[in-house]
Parts: sequence; C-alpha cells; structure tokens
Amino acid sequence: MKYRVRTPDGELSYPSILELTKAYLIGLVEPMDEVQREGEVKWRKAASIPQLAQAKKPPRSFWADKQMRWALGLATLGALAGFSFLNEAQHMGVLFVLAFVVIGLQWVTRWQRKKYRK
Repeated sequence: MKYRVRTPDGELSYPSILELTKAYLIGLVEPMDEVQREGEVKWRKAASIPQLAQAKKPPRSFWADKQMRWALGLATLGALAGFSFLNEAQHMGVLFVLAFVVIGLQWVTRWQRKKYRK
C-alpha cells in the first residue's frame, strides 16, 4: 500500500510502510510531517502512526558525536601543553596553549550559535 508524505518542502511518495519507516529512521520524514495512506482522505502526523512511533533508531557511535571529538581534541591539546611545560619546552607549550585557546573558543562559539538557532 502506498503512502504520501506532506512536508514543508513538498510531497513525497513511498511504495510501502517499510520504505516509509526507513525514511523516518534516516530523517527524511520528520515526526510532525503529515502522512496519508492510499485510499484514505485523512492526513495523520507521522509520530501518530504506530509502525513509525515504534521504530527505533540505531544507537549512535561514540565517534559520531562531533562534540565528543572536539572535547577529545581539546583534552589532547591541553595534555600536550602540560607535558611541554613539565619537560621545560616552553616554546612548544605556548604553541599548544594558543592552539587550545583558539580551538576552544571556536568550539564554544559554534555551540552557542547552534543553541540559539533552535
């Protein structure tokens, strides 16, 4: 049975509930998008369809999270800076500290910009 999906960007058509579920899981269909089954006149929110509401997204990988990668990179730079200062290589330590500060500020500003866009 075919399904039509109405999004703010337009309309999509899916040949089966399985294809619709796959699209829902990868984010092509959002929970607030409207779905109409072939032969019906009523549009329903995707989140109200039991097959979609019960569909579970696969767990995200540890490395898929950008924030975690940034945090690990900053921690590495901080550790390198600390070791440089302890080993009396101040010129390298200063470079690592500067890199740490620049990347940290960039990370924080991106995070804040993303936070306020929502």
